[in-house]
Amino acid sequence: MEITEQSQILSDTFGDIIVESSQTNVPFQLNDELDAELNADMDQALIASYASHRDVLSIQATKSIPPEKLYLGGRNPKISYKVEPKNTAGGLCIFWKDGVNLSIQNSSINHITTNIILGPLFLTWIAYFFYGSPYKNCRNLSWNPIRDLANQTNNTPILIIGDLNIILSSDEKSGGRPFVHSDCQPTIDIIRDLALLDSGFKGYPFTWSNKRTTPDNIQKRLDRALNNSEWSLLFP
Repeated sequence: MEITEQSQILSDTFGDIIVESSQTNVPFQLNDELDAELNADMDQALIASYASHRDVLSIQATKSIPPEKLYLGGRNPKISYKVEPKNTAGGLCIFWKDGVNLSIQNSSINHITTNIILGPLFLTWIAYFFYGSPYKNCRNLSWNPIRDLANQTNNTPILIIGDLNIILSSDEKSGGRPFVHSDCQPTIDIIRDLALLDSGFKGYPFTWSNKRTTPDNIQKRLDRALNNSEWSLLFP
């Protein structure tokens, strides 16, 4: 099992399924030859081209993409589900290929919960696509569905993947104001209380940039994957 963050990408392969999560406001690499940026000017065909290489693709902060550009239609054998942004904040969308045994369980402005069934043994695990609130006073509330999920599931493998909108240590930031540990302590407490593990990654260490030049450039690792111990046993 391996998770990668390359050119601001969070991705993993689980058996024969590739699951990926990306923000819409950071650059990412489509392949070795083509670099592109998801933003308000992104072409619909570009989303379709990128999605065609992934079995499951999650996009956060879809407020910056016109709704019609999130519709792949006949361009790609993808099924989609989206959560509309609230005013100018948030928004999530996931695409998955026909043939992937995925079902939507529930959703909110901060998450989409899915069940994925693998192979002839019908191994079931939960993929929870998360967009943490960017507002400090709402951050803990955005974790409530994760608390409920952890309490309601019985020995079910869980993967939480997406944009937490917070850094958890000083080495997850470059530039800008000094890291303040008290800002992330409530999130760290939640992760500890729910016995979640960082799934790790390979590649570039930061997943967000303010896109300014030095000395004003700021980069952070806002995106990550977390899993419970049952998921680690299923995907060692």
